[in-house]
Amino acid sequence: MTAARRTLGWAAAAALWCLAVPCAAQIVGDAPPAPVPPPTTATLDFLTRYQFHLNAESILVHDHRFSWDADFGGEIDLLQYENGRLTFVGNYEVILGKELRRFDAEQGNYVLAGSLSRQTRYGELAGFLQHVSRHLSDRPKLFGVDWNLLGARWIDVTDLGPDRRLHLESHAMLGRTVTRSYVDYTWMLAAGGTLRRPITDRVGSFGSLDLTLVGTADPNPNRGVLKGSSLEGGVRLRGRAASVEIFARLEHRIDAEMLERVSRSWLLLGFRFLSP
Repeated sequence: MTAARRTLGWAAAAALWCLAVPCAAQIVGDAPPAPVPPPTTATLDFLTRYQFHLNAESILVHDHRFSWDADFGGEIDLLQYENGRLTFVGNYEVILGKELRRFDAEQGNYVLAGSLSRQTRYGELAGFLQHVSRHLSDRPKLFGVDWNLLGARWIDVTDLGPDRRLHLESHAMLGRTVTRSYVDYTWMLAAGGTLRRPITDRVGSFGSLDLTLVGTADPNPNRGVLKGSSLEGGVRLRGRAASVEIFARLEHRIDAEMLERVSRSWLLLGFRFLSP
């Protein structure tokens, strides 16, 4: 590890643990990047990695449209080649409220994405194409709300500390919308990371911080560049075939209600099942 990379890693780690307010952003339906780059190899192979997640989170806010947020999805490396991989990602998110019934699935958000990557000495670089579409449940909507994002993504994993027991997973993304319906997004910039530390062989702690900026084409001066936030912390328990994370998150979500174009801030408590 170079001195510059070590310094950058420690700076990111300090930001993750020391910031007391959320300085990251989320956009509805956005899928997280793969946290672990593939091994560097000259061997051509297929279906080399699969990872799934299943989340459920209680939204602590006084609004009958938002009670629970749940999503499930996975990603698979379809092909691994010299210093890189071809990856497919699929994700479905459902937002439940209490307008029509006790558990009312008000919104459904779909993500499909593909990427081609290459490993470098500074981490994994990938080009990607991502499709996001948003839908209402049991409510009239005769037009589409969706966009396609074309861009590049960087992922890196760094071990920190004298005992190398701190693991920092960093990522950054820059993309431009190539098609869009109803939304006014023109470009997106995101960066963040997750800091993990094992407590025992099967228990660990983690904290994550992310930042997203979204440019808009709307002439309304109140839109401009949209900002949101997500600051999360919790514990991870590793089982025989899967892991579970229990966490709390402060979030400022961009356009939480798709038709009103209003961002919302809230606290979420939840759990997440993951591949080990």
